[in-house]
Amino acid sequence: MARCDIDRSPAEFYRTKEYAVNEDMTNETVNSNARRRLVRGAFAAPAALTLYSGSVAAASVSCIAKQLTNPITTNGDTTLVRVPLYRLANGANTATFVRQADIASLMPPGGSYLATGQAQCVGITGTGAGFSVGTIYTSPALPNGTMPAITSPIQYVAVRVSATGKIEGVISVPSAGANTALHTSCWTSFGGLVPFNTA
Repeated sequence: MARCDIDRSPAEFYRTKEYAVNEDMTNETVNSNARRRLVRGAFAAPAALTLYSGSVAAASVSCIAKQLTNPITTNGDTTLVRVPLYRLANGANTATFVRQADIASLMPPGGSYLATGQAQCVGITGTGAGFSVGTIYTSPALPNGTMPAITSPIQYVAVRVSATGKIEGVISVPSAGANTALHTSCWTSFGGLVPFNTA
């Protein structure tokens, strides 16, 4: 049979009540501490991200500025930000191109000099199959409809980057202004991707 409070001694009765009160206080303390941790966590993360973003921006500006004091103008370094070449051939006459789609996949912070669907001729042999170096084309093709195919084995060309992070061209084609090829470590420091550097 259940024991009624009236059957308990005064000392036993008060010990039971004290235990119940202490249990409630303990639960309240735990809940309060959890709330404080939650609030601290909610405000700590954005503050840390803000500081990180600022440091990345500062590093990127410094990185490009340093590189522009001694621009890279050769294409032999595989650690440079680069894109693959595409080729059209009409007999011994060939033309090579870079595509906007590949440049866009680098996620350039400052944008690209090519619009969607465009390609730039960056090299020719013979007559160039009717194409000229430096000219930008929309969907280049031979008269028979043949479109450029990726070079085999794959060849690459480094892109030129301005002080603002915009891709302005490739180093095989001179472009006006202060620009340089850029090492991938510098490019990635401000959020760019380098999908064509597999080494």
